[in-house]
Amino acid sequence: MDEIDRQAEREAMALRRQGKNSNQNNKRNKIKDNYNRQLFEKLFRTH
Repeated sequence: MDEIDRQAEREAMALRRQGKNSNQNNKRNKIKDNYNRQLFEKLFRTH
């Protein structure tokens, strides 16, 4: 039982860490998307 508890705790910690990282990645990706969209509009704006 003790070993199972420890394993569950490790998995929970790993998931929590992934959650934090994915949150940062989402912010970074949003910034990248905005930047790429602006670049795209600059290059391909039809005036």
